[in-house]
Amino acid sequence: MSTFAQLRAHFDLKADDFATSFEEATKPSISEGASGAFMFFSKDMRFIVKSMVEGEARFLAKIAPLYRDHMLAYPHTKLTRFFGCFKITLHGNKFYFVVMENLFANAPEIHH
Repeated sequence: MSTFAQLRAHFDLKADDFATSFEEATKPSISEGASGAFMFFSKDMRFIVKSMVEGEARFLAKIAPLYRDHMLAYPHTKLTRFFGCFKITLHGNKFYFVVMENLFANAPEIHH
């Protein structure tokens, strides 16, 4: 089981539920960050997908086992929950993405 699959299992995120979040194409809610990366939300708003450059993806893969160990030892940490790191090759071009939990998906509504 991959490092990120272990994290998904630990936080009770079933593979079918994870895949279902990305089944349908959603109306793009794409935002380009200061880094030039782009981000979008899963259809159910539970996850944020952020593009990365290859070096960032390699770094995340390198530290993933230590990150996993920390997240398993301290499940209530305020660190972002990363649930996947992916590479897609399209027409010979490689694209890298990280999938993280959207902390505001279930946030209570704020009233003034």
